[in-house]
Amino acid sequence: VMEYTLDPEVSVTFNKIMGTETKDAYKEWDYYKQNAKNALNQVLPEDLKQIIQSMRTNNYPTALIIHNMPIDTQIPVTPENGVRAPVPGQSNGKGYVSESSLLGLCSLLDAHPDFDENEKDGTYINQIIPRDDEKSRRVASSNGSEVPFYAHTENIYSVPPLKFFSLLCLRGDPKVATSMIFLDNILEFIKNDSRYDASMKEKIVEEMYR
Repeated sequence: VMEYTLDPEVSVTFNKIMGTETKDAYKEWDYYKQNAKNALNQVLPEDLKQIIQSMRTNNYPTALIIHNMPIDTQIPVTPENGVRAPVPGQSNGKGYVSESSLLGLCSLLDAHPDFDENEKDGTYINQIIPRDDEKSRRVASSNGSEVPFYAHTENIYSVPPLKFFSLLCLRGDPKVATSMIFLDNILEFIKNDSRYDASMKEKIVEEMYR
C-alpha cells in the first residue's frame, strides 16, 4: 500500500478547471474520459502521475491512498436513505468536481468504469449513502447499511474481472473504515496452515477471481 498527500492547492486549481461543468458525470463517460483526464494531467505532480502509470502497467503499488484528492468546494448536507446529493441546476446542488476527479483517475489508469444497468440507475458512479430504514438494519448492502459489509470481490461476474476499484470519500465518518485484503496474504496464510495442500492454490485463485 502506498500513500500520497497532495497539496490542497491542487484541489483549488482543479475546481477552477472543472467547477463549471454541467454535463451529467453519472452518464457522460465519453466526455469526462478526456476532459477530466486532461484536467488531472494539468494539476497532478509528475511523481504521482508516474505512480499511477506504474499501477496501470505494472500493477504496482497494489493499493494507492491519495490524501486531498480534488473534491467540490461546496458539499451539501449528507443525503439520507440512498438519495443522491443534489447536482448542478438543483436547489443546493454540488458541482461535478468530485465525480470529475474520480472519472479522470479512471481514465489515467486506462480503466473503463464498470456499471450495472440494474443498479444505481445504471450510472457509472455508485454513491454509498447512509440509510435509515428497516432493511438497512438487517441486510448488508453496498447501497449503505448498518450491517458490516464483510470482505467481497466487486462484481465477480464481470468478464474479464475488474482490475481497479476506486473510492473517493466526500464526507467520512471516523468510525467507518474500508478494509482491503490482498490475495497474496490470503495464500500465505493458508500455506502456513498445516492442512494446506499446494494443489489448492490454483483453485483458490480461480475462486477469488470468479
